[in-house]
Amino acid sequence: MKCTSLCMSERFRVASKKIEDVDIVFFIGRLDVTSAIQAEEFIQNLIQAGSRKIGIHCGELTYISSAGLRVILGFLMQIRELDGDIRLSNLKHEIREIIIMCGFDEVFSIYPDDVALLASFSS
Repeated sequence: MKCTSLCMSERFRVASKKIEDVDIVFFIGRLDVTSAIQAEEFIQNLIQAGSRKIGIHCGELTYISSAGLRVILGFLMQIRELDGDIRLSNLKHEIREIIIMCGFDEVFSIYPDDVALLASFSS
């Protein structure tokens, strides 16, 4: 298991952990217009390094703006063109409501925890 961490700002951090062939990305704090650029760079680096299975763990995400949603949607479209996928897990109630309100629950596969997310990639 490889763990990579990158501190973004005082309000947002991102880290990743590789489990087999899945990169679990942890968004921590506020994913807004300021931090969306940094989150974008982090995920882009994973994809450029060959990652095709990405899970985004949202358990520590306290806020997501439309800019944050655009970032993950853009990468979903990009990675699906490469026969990969991005899936979400551990959504807090507030984050889940935003995802549903924007219709992203119809686009992203959402799992209650990382165990279920990892199992979904193996099936």
